Amino acid sequence: MRNDASDDARTSPDAAPATQNLKGAMQLYDDGWWQEHFGELDGLRADRGYEHYEPAFRYGWESAHRHVGRRWDEVEDEVTRGWDERRGNTNPAWEDARGAVRHAFERAMTAFARARGDA
Repeated sequence: MRNDASDDARTSPDAAPATQNLKGAMQLYDDGWWQEHFGELDGLRADRGYEHYEPAFRYGWESAHRHVGRRWDEVEDEVTRGWDERRGNTNPAWEDARGAVRHAFERAMTAFARARGDA
């Protein structure tokens, strides 16, 4: 299993710095990477399929944008509340989505730092 917090976060050469706006942050989001690697990530089940975790990956990435410069342990409670408000009836419960949200949050922080030239 892998923990993707610092693994080869991909950025597009023409991507805007992630801290400018959410659109810029989402330009750094690599859906193909998540589809290819989600089953290798700690705590996620490959048998559930990428589509099961996809909303959580996107939410984790967006949450990182809202909390640039903060650690997961500093924002987890707030991110949890946001997921519970956002998920509706179709997305996984927090207990199931948490790992995917955290992986995306940490990967996004690495990508944002690289886009800013911090890494």
